[in-house]
Amino acid sequence: MSDRLAQRIDPFKAADQGRVLQGRVPVDQLHRLCEALADKLGEIDASFEFERDNAGRAFVVLDCRGAVNLRCERCLGAFRREIALHQRMPLADARFGIKDADEDVVSVGEDGLFMRDLIEDEILLALPLIPRHATIEACDPDAAAWLVKDGNEKSEGLQADSASGPFGVLRTLKDKD
Repeated sequence: MSDRLAQRIDPFKAADQGRVLQGRVPVDQLHRLCEALADKLGEIDASFEFERDNAGRAFVVLDCRGAVNLRCERCLGAFRREIALHQRMPLADARFGIKDADEDVVSVGEDGLFMRDLIEDEILLALPLIPRHATIEACDPDAAAWLVKDGNEKSEGLQADSASGPFGVLRTLKDKD
């Protein structure tokens, strides 16, 4: 696998030639992705296979492998998330527009396909909306102590907040009746 991917490519010409491009992208070069991560460490191995189907439509097959560190929304600690993507996407020339596509279509402008942007887009779409450790036991015990105390019992701080919150006020009004 080569270490560098081309910045951009004409995907229609690559599909005509049946080209396969492989490379490695440092995570710190994927700026939008870095905003969603706990740190900028790691690399993504990517493979692009350009092809045409029997009807002459151009496709790109993207394979990405690697790992990133996400920030857990429960404890705010970092945890490792493996990335393993395999996407086959049709290509469409942006000059002609995209009409009623049943599948995700990669719109290609006059400048061609920016390969890192496609990698970044697909990884961002694959990340969880609310990243967190698989179980609460995997969270930092000190940081997650406010979530659970003695099994399923809520902590005192959380109970105090719920009594003064909007539903706590409604509960006191209901109890007066």
